[in-house]
Amino acid sequence: MDDPHLKRTKSANETNEPGVDRFSKLPNELLQRIFALAYAKKKPSQPLSRRLRPFYDEIVFRKIKADSSSRIRSLRKLSTKRPGLGSHLRELVIQEAGQQSCLSLDEIKTVFGCLSNLQTLTLYTEGRGWLEAVLPNNPDVKTVLPSSTVSLTIVASSRQRGDAYRPDRLSSLAQRPGLTELALDFSSNYKNLDVPCATVSDLVLPNIINLSVGLPKVTSSVNAFLDCFPHVRKLTLTSHADAPDFATALASIKSPAEVVELTIRASPKAEWRFPDELAAFSSLNSLVLAGQFQHLESDACEALGHTVLTTLAIEKKSDISAKALTALLGDEGLCPTIKTVRLNNVSAEAPVQPRAKYKDSRPVLDKVEVPFWTSAFTEDDFLELEQASKEAGVRLKGPAVIPFRYI
Repeated sequence: MDDPHLKRTKSANETNEPGVDRFSKLPNELLQRIFALAYAKKKPSQPLSRRLRPFYDEIVFRKIKADSSSRIRSLRKLSTKRPGLGSHLRELVIQEAGQQSCLSLDEIKTVFGCLSNLQTLTLYTEGRGWLEAVLPNNPDVKTVLPSSTVSLTIVASSRQRGDAYRPDRLSSLAQRPGLTELALDFSSNYKNLDVPCATVSDLVLPNIINLSVGLPKVTSSVNAFLDCFPHVRKLTLTSHADAPDFATALASIKSPAEVVELTIRASPKAEWRFPDELAAFSSLNSLVLAGQFQHLESDACEALGHTVLTTLAIEKKSDISAKALTALLGDEGLCPTIKTVRLNNVSAEAPVQPRAKYKDSRPVLDKVEVPFWTSAFTEDDFLELEQASKEAGVRLKGPAVIPFRYI
């Protein structure tokens, strides 16, 4: 015979109503003990542990962003008190301000000791601690990166290392063959330059296929570092100089024929031209421009005619000469292979239904967002580009293309 007490218990547990708060009045030491037991095993058998885990798994175990000193210290305390915290963590973002790290090197190692399944690490720092832990200067020192890491992004100052792109100073990357995505951007805040590495390095990183590198303003060994990647498929080059020199960087790519997508981030001044070295990238089908290219002249794009580009994209918050884009299109254009142009630099919003369906236009006007035009990308230039794309059979895409037709 069924026990009525069990029925009442089952019915109460099946309801979605929150239970009575019996935790807020408990001492912190007891609460800490309860949560420690709840995470002692991946699949706890105790009912209390099973009830507690869902409140934390999706919040702190997948991604953590520590963008201040207090949050970074909290992350360290949390890792110390609950070593099992990082077992489910997949992505970690550390953003530290100032040259002095808020954690010691040993404390940083303690944090990474809990991140056994970390896949993505993004690090913004000017201090020595985090950089030395992740990319130790001494090749005999092991990196704290877990072997599960596949993506690494570091934006740091080279104040602590001088020529930070010297391959011998980055040899610890070879300790993690599972890395497939790497992004390094070392700002040049040093005055006493080291002698750049001119010889071919022994460092080879064949598994990295997605590479992003920031080019320093001063002389460095970045070109020797670029030679360490024989199988890059997606390449991003960022220049902070007024006269970007992408030619030597592109010439340093060991296997340019394997690159299918290139992103250039820069703000070049007048008379800048796309480098002729692009001709060696025989499989390049996508070019992404991010930055201020409003001074770009039509003849500056002649080098693109030696490529097999099919897609040209302009990123958000960028500017470019629309006339230079128009000169690329069509059989008579500088780059007749282009089939798609994606304009993310301008945006617009408008109802996409015929105007006849609206009896009162006032509510509709509230939903309209007019594109923000620039002197290099005016409304007339956009219309001319749109007409040229139609005649050339080129697909024009972007957040402003369709809505602009209804404004």
